[in-house]
Amino acid sequence: MDPGVDERRDLAVRIDRNIERVDRMIRDLLDANRIRAGERLPLQLGSCDVVAIAEQVAEEARAMHGDRFRVDAEGQVTGLWSQEDLHRALWNLLTNAVKYGAPEAPITITVRRHEDLVRVSVHNTGTPIPRSEQHSIFEAYSRAPTADASARVGWGLGLTLVRGAAEAHGGHVSVTSDAESGTTFTIELPLDARSARARIDESASTTVH
Repeated sequence: MDPGVDERRDLAVRIDRNIERVDRMIRDLLDANRIRAGERLPLQLGSCDVVAIAEQVAEEARAMHGDRFRVDAEGQVTGLWSQEDLHRALWNLLTNAVKYGAPEAPITITVRRHEDLVRVSVHNTGTPIPRSEQHSIFEAYSRAPTADASARVGWGLGLTLVRGAAEAHGGHVSVTSDAESGTTFTIELPLDARSARARIDESASTTVH
């Protein structure tokens, strides 16, 4: 086989990956600006299993960062959500944990159902986030002083997109962080995002009138 064929194929693969990366960056920027403007992210809702999403994200992270990611869940947890947006939110949380957590330490995604809610948490150990910085880390283009001091590159969009995804589903995201227990980001979602979004819209309409 002509070695030039393999080279052209490898080049085509790299070009495709770069195009996909640019597309994701553009989408992230557009969505971050929507969130910053107080708009809700548009979602394509459908039935999906958040445990399966967590397993997929963990497997992708293992391929890039080694076998330090685990999923703690009991069976399937199915709801009406946007699979794409939950995948992006969990990926951003894992990326954040890799950047700022203890190197090589385990990172755990925990999924628990509580009646009509599901809580998905990402936990890592390492330097905690100061309490004074925790209130602002979900704001667009905001990087905490400890993140700047780490010299790690970032636009300050990842956690904003996590917040946007949670709120667009009718849920929310929170963080706890201290030296003893580590850092845990938790996304809480209703099992039926469609109904939750309808209640939010009805409440907003009532408030306006």
